[in-house]
Amino acid sequence: MFIVYKSNSLNRLLLKAYHIIQKKPLSNIFEKEIFVHDNKILFQYLNIFFAEKTGISANFKLYHPNYFIWKLFKIILSKKKLKNTFTHAMIAWEIMKILDNKNFLEYYNEKLDNIQKFKFSFLMANIFEQYIVYRPNWINEWEKEQNISITDPMAKWQKKLWMKITSNIKKIYPFSCHFAKLFYSIQALIQEKKIKKKYLPNRCFIISDLTLNPSYIKILKKISTYINIYFLYITPCKNNIFYLIKDNKVSLHEKIEKKNMFHNSLIMLWIQYEKIYSLYIIQSKKIKKINCFKKNKNDNLLNNIKNDFLEGNKLKKKDY
Repeated sequence: MFIVYKSNSLNRLLLKAYHIIQKKPLSNIFEKEIFVHDNKILFQYLNIFFAEKTGISANFKLYHPNYFIWKLFKIILSKKKLKNTFTHAMIAWEIMKILDNKNFLEYYNEKLDNIQKFKFSFLMANIFEQYIVYRPNWINEWEKEQNISITDPMAKWQKKLWMKITSNIKKIYPFSCHFAKLFYSIQALIQEKKIKKKYLPNRCFIISDLTLNPSYIKILKKISTYINIYFLYITPCKNNIFYLIKDNKVSLHEKIEKKNMFHNSLIMLWIQYEKIYSLYIIQSKKIKKINCFKKNKNDNLLNNIKNDFLEGNKLKKKDY
């Protein structure tokens, strides 16, 4: 079960989590309630919030999204010693070694010194890390060596470099793995219904944050058939702005102007941030969505701006 709670207030979302925990306590008193977020300061606030409600805060576990996904991988694949060997440092140093082979890359400048080599290796390690998480289909196609016609010269040498990196790392770690490979392995197991539910946690609370990428969301949605996932979605806007994006010929700014929506740089930035959640979560028909919005009552400048964001009113300079 995957349930989305949308609200403009973090306290209201935590209050929903509190009610769920109180009404449906876990069968095992030693099992921890799982919250997924990337900020430890928020976890401290969460402990304070629950301590004020119940008098004590205990049995809570905060996971960074990356660690939580890898924990699920270990449980589902029954591999306790599963490690991500394709770290940034490992990829960067492998590229450094490959650059020593002067005949490997066609357009490689042999006159580069060690500092320039390291800068290039560091940059390419960043790029490959992004590919692993955000473009797992590319990595999967490259490693399967499918006969795909690659016309882009940049993609050709990147594929060649990646295949050499994986070959070198596998020589050191024969059972090496990375997110892109496990991503498709997990999907196959779920489709074949070979997941052992008893080893999975009963539920978890996901607090929306910038580090939650589309691949993580896809995994969580599929795992939700086995565990209860409560997605606490913080947003200043009650209405979904992305219903405007239908005609590719008209720009997003023009559509917002036509609908008399927001003409504000903050909201435009927030639209880009919310795009992932809108496309992968909010628009999904299989997911239950519950609104928990609350209008700010105190009459001041900040609350007036928040209420305008909430209701979708157009912000005008003369109003403030």
